[in-house]
Amino acid sequence: MKHFLMIFILLSIITLSAFADLTSDDLLKIAEIVKTSETEIKAEIKTLEKEMKAENKTLEKEMKAEINGSETRMREHVDIKISGIDTRITDTRNLSFALIAFIGVVIGIPIWRNRKDDRDLKKQVETLTAELQILKERIDSL
Repeated sequence: MKHFLMIFILLSIITLSAFADLTSDDLLKIAEIVKTSETEIKAEIKTLEKEMKAENKTLEKEMKAEINGSETRMREHVDIKISGIDTRITDTRNLSFALIAFIGVVIGIPIWRNRKDDRDLKKQVETLTAELQILKERIDSL
């Protein structure tokens, strides 16, 4: 009960100041306090804006540097992939040429030999025909 009474007295003392009237001096002091705090806040806002602008500039530079680095790495990666594909295409083309040459040799040599054999046979037939002609003439002359 004693505690309750003490708390009640304390609260009564605190609330008595709430019912007091404000004088014009009090209002002027409040207005002055508001103005000084307003100017302090404006100055703080300006410094924060400057800091944010500077931070934005540094972040922008960092982002540009990071983007440029990323683009460089991407170009290198793409160049490596393209050179790999180019190598495969070149190897495939060379293999195709080799296969075409091999097929040409495999088919061409027998054809060339057959033509050569045909020419040799024609020469032999002509030679034999000439010999037969000579022999016929000899037989006729006997």
